[in-house]
Amino acid sequence: MDRFASMEKSISQYRKERKNEKREYLNSKYEMLSSSLMDTLNGLAQEIDEQRIIKYITFQRLLSCERTGSYEIYVGMSAAMLYLDEEMEHAFWKPELLHEDMDKAMQDIEKILGKEYIHIEEYELLYLRQKLLLDDWKLLVEMLKKMTGNIAENIMKNPLKLEDEIEILCGNYMDRLNVIYKAKTN
Repeated sequence: MDRFASMEKSISQYRKERKNEKREYLNSKYEMLSSSLMDTLNGLAQEIDEQRIIKYITFQRLLSCERTGSYEIYVGMSAAMLYLDEEMEHAFWKPELLHEDMDKAMQDIEKILGKEYIHIEEYELLYLRQKLLLDDWKLLVEMLKKMTGNIAENIMKNPLKLEDEIEILCGNYMDRLNVIYKAKTN
């Protein structure tokens, strides 16, 4: 077993417990998280040209945040061409609640691994941080799925021109996005 796999195995129970605790925490703070997102979406809707017809609302995880610590989500509104839409409007949403415990989690991981390993390299810690951030992203997608009805309703209230059906998509930035919700606009 290579060292990365061994380290992942060592912290697997911690990750499970952290994910469950964070899921409960995010559920308890649902209104706060939702409000923050709706503010971002409303601001984004104000920037869109009145002639544009919106088909997609995207939530994309920025992989660079793993290194920069910015923890922002790329939120976009696009016409039917999606990736070829050169005028896609976007904003960056920083769901503070999602990553506020990252430093503590990394300290906990260092303590757990300190019992088994004499020395831990920075690149190994970065790898484990990426795993925690992926756990957080999966939790955020769960929350977004719960919020999709509110998101679609909020978008339909804005004075935007919409396709007959809008889709909400999630995934990594500039990667294949998965549809998490579809809504008829008529």
